[in-house]
Amino acid sequence: MTHSPIHIAMNDKLSPDVREAVSKLVRPAIRLKHAEDGDTVVGQLGGGALLPDDFTWPRNDYGPYYHLGSFDLSLLPETDLRLPRSGRLVFFGDPEGTDGSVHYLGPDVELAETPPPGDFVSWGPHPHRSPVAAGLVDTLKLGYDFAAGDLAGPFERDEDAVDDELQDLADATGTIAPQSHRIGGYADEIQGGRDMGALPDDEGAASALSRPPAEDDGYVLLAQFDSDADAGFGWGDMGIFYFFIGFDDLRARRFEKAEGYWECF
Repeated sequence: MTHSPIHIAMNDKLSPDVREAVSKLVRPAIRLKHAEDGDTVVGQLGGGALLPDDFTWPRNDYGPYYHLGSFDLSLLPETDLRLPRSGRLVFFGDPEGTDGSVHYLGPDVELAETPPPGDFVSWGPHPHRSPVAAGLVDTLKLGYDFAAGDLAGPFERDEDAVDDELQDLADATGTIAPQSHRIGGYADEIQGGRDMGALPDDEGAASALSRPPAEDDGYVLLAQFDSDADAGFGWGDMGIFYFFIGFDDLRARRFEKAEGYWECF
């Protein structure tokens, strides 16, 4: 998406050789938005869920988890996550932000509409059902500690000048890439540094970095759910609920290994 806001910012803030390197670090994400008339509905936020008859709704000692979202994988755009092209992914989260669970339901599994349990006394009302549509967006994770030395180079300008360019780009992308519900891409992390960054099997990104990523460098964002009054989500002070997964578990499609929690400001 060469005309995306991130690419426009790179054209504005970066010299050509730095822009060529940084462009290799851009990753696509599936942005989920409330569906409008005429949109293709790819899934939902909140409400009940399509589940097998023998499914046990996740919970802990305090009560049931929220159903955060369910998505038909056959309707989602393809990204570097390489998700299955059929079946559904279902996300649940502990409203206190300490745990979450992800479930892959294959295309041959018989599903039925299942309402949320009725004992959400300690959490308040369960988030209500909100149909969503999907589209691709570019994401970029530089951060304020990302510097010229992290790029393979060499560059025509000196290291301090490249650092200034990267800082200007970080400032710009921070204002054009607002938080959102997303599957894949880089995480909008508020407190932590869990996101491993570029994927280890991305040859383009590896060629742009002075230290190519390794499989054990961290975790990949599987999905994030933003605070959203329209869906009934609220994670502390404008927080985000994240699901991270190890790179090897992602490629092996062990989605049940994903870890969920939320952070806020």
